[in-house]
Amino acid sequence: MLRLWRLLLILSCALLAWRAVALGLAAHYAEQLARGDDGRIADVLAWQPGHPLGLYRLGVQQAASDPARAEEPLARAHRANPADARPLMALAALAQAGGDAVRADTLMAAADGLDPSNPSIQIRLAAYWAGRGDAERALRHLSRTLAADPARGPALFPALVRLAQSATSRGLLAPYALSPPSWWQAFFIDAAREADELDAVRFLYELRRGAADAPLTRPERDAFVRRLQRDGLASEAYLVWVGGLSARERAHLGLLFDGSFELPLSNAPFGWQMAASERVDARPLAIPGGTGSRALRLRFRALEDRFWQLSQPLLLPPGDYRLTGQVRGVDLDTAGGLRWLLSCRQPRPRQLAVSESFRDARDWTRFGLDFQVPRGCRLQELRLVSAGRRPFELRISGDLWLDDLKISRTDRDSGGP
Repeated sequence: MLRLWRLLLILSCALLAWRAVALGLAAHYAEQLARGDDGRIADVLAWQPGHPLGLYRLGVQQAASDPARAEEPLARAHRANPADARPLMALAALAQAGGDAVRADTLMAAADGLDPSNPSIQIRLAAYWAGRGDAERALRHLSRTLAADPARGPALFPALVRLAQSATSRGLLAPYALSPPSWWQAFFIDAAREADELDAVRFLYELRRGAADAPLTRPERDAFVRRLQRDGLASEAYLVWVGGLSARERAHLGLLFDGSFELPLSNAPFGWQMAASERVDARPLAIPGGTGSRALRLRFRALEDRFWQLSQPLLLPPGDYRLTGQVRGVDLDTAGGLRWLLSCRQPRPRQLAVSESFRDARDWTRFGLDFQVPRGCRLQELRLVSAGRRPFELRISGDLWLDDLKISRTDRDSGGP
């Protein structure tokens, strides 16, 4: 009996060791299979016939060539791992191809219940329900996809933009606008930029304005304002922008916004805009001799290209104006200097006036520039640019300070645009 027990123990250990080796090899091949190597399906199932991933991939492979044989491995894959939604979705595809829409719908609903936050599952569910003509359900799954994986936004937003441009289906977006999910703001900004029709953007904007429990955000308003600017509706854009300003910001309104640089640079649609530059740092800071508590410091770090990054859009009626301000250079090394450029931007770009060039002025120096806005010029721009033309004139190092910029009208009201 003792020998028999020893023999049984040795056999049990051998079986366990073999089982461990088999499972280890199956897992090894399953890793390659999971990385997309379908050539390992047979290896996985040879070492572990009931491996759920191997059965699932076998079923998917057979569905393409022999749908009748595919259902059995897919059903076994689901039994082996009931938490995996993919076998159910593959079975739903077989049912749909076979004309059994009711069973396909049931299987898809079951798959959703297994993995409601997996973006790969949710995007497939969205495609399925869109194919079934259920746009509302498809949109629900698109929303879950974007909430789980915001990086998919650029690929999925065009479908939502098309939905917004359809007068018959845009209403489906209303619940998402009134109670915005995490992806909504990025979508609205994309829609404001990419939508072919302004009417669709207006619709989304008005929905958001009506959301009492989730107020319109500053980035959303700015995106809408920029779209109005782009479409030539400068006056409407300005009114929308002003409507969203804080009390502190309204205190700095004028023909030129915040010419004393008391506010942070925010790239607002009708405020100071500073494009990113590795060679130029722009920020409002305290400095002796300024007219307010701050002035704008532009710090140039061996800039060799033409400077153009600082600008502000203007909405001036036709007439005569004067731009004034003061500048100061600190260790400013430049052969060509910098100057203000005033131009008309809409309906067609054209230059209106150019200031004197600023170089190294160690004390605050005042300047003035007279210019005229012609009739028909609906939108203007003030921009600080390099004054030089040749490469050596464009090189700039050191600090330039700007303060107390103002635009004043010098003629009588000429009667509007």
